[in-house]
Amino acid sequence: MFIDMQLVPHVALAYELCYKFKKPCKHVNFKFDDAMRYKSFLAGLADEKTNTVYINPYWWNNILDDQKEMLVFHEFGHLVLGKKHTHNPHDLMYQYGMDVTYYNLNRDQIIYDLFHK
Repeated sequence: MFIDMQLVPHVALAYELCYKFKKPCKHVNFKFDDAMRYKSFLAGLADEKTNTVYINPYWWNNILDDQKEMLVFHEFGHLVLGKKHTHNPHDLMYQYGMDVTYYNLNRDQIIYDLFHK
């Protein structure tokens, strides 16, 4: 398993929660992909073939720490928990990203739902 150093705090927290909630936690890679700079509409990408979450460094360097957590948890949801996108804007797996204020106000429940729904 490889994790870019800047991603470690958020990825470590995701795995800590995975173990806390007693979920199967396969190990995956988390790394920056400079090629994603040209796909500015993508903040992250979970690639099942390479067992890797690719993070767009442009996005990462221009978002708040809470949004970084949301991004890592969202991609973790895909590759580790097997979650698909939803159409619910109050779900962390919402395909267009959740509002950060809503996330902060409801963080505990949102994280619980990620691991239990």
